[in-house]
Amino acid sequence: MITATRYFTVSNNLLRFLICLYLLSASLWASAAREDSLLQVLESQANDSNKVLTYNALFKATFTSEPLRALRYGQDALQLAKEIHYASGIARLSINLGVWHSKRGNYEEALRFYDEARTVLQQTHDAAGSADCETNIGNVYYKMGDFEHALKQYETALNSYKILADTVGMLSAVNN
Repeated sequence: MITATRYFTVSNNLLRFLICLYLLSASLWASAAREDSLLQVLESQANDSNKVLTYNALFKATFTSEPLRALRYGQDALQLAKEIHYASGIARLSINLGVWHSKRGNYEEALRFYDEARTVLQQTHDAAGSADCETNIGNVYYKMGDFEHALKQYETALNSYKILADTVGMLSAVNN
């Protein structure tokens, strides 16, 4: 015999599950709709920085729901950014692809992309972006268990954030 308390507990858990399922499906539908509209925009764009930005938006829209498709969009965007010599696009997409690989445990590949981004950010004198990249590199070394290199990267980032008077960045570097 099912007691009233047990019945309501099971019902509440089922209700929570159904609500989560509904929200997840709504989120995936919205992501697919956003991807479709961005693809329509992409078709009519010239090979310029706006197209790179659209590819980047596609990367972000599919990062969680369709990670392999996101990777393809990121790679296409990076290739175009390099073809048109769009430095900030190269840096941003290299960081994004570094994050993609890091999330999947491809640490060497993540480091390669972060290093590429760091080089471009240093060439364009983007100190804040370069410091953020140092933090990302430190995070990869930390995940790899190379704490000595991780600490070095965090210290480099912290020093850059101090020069920039970026309190949030300093906290981020110290927190890692």
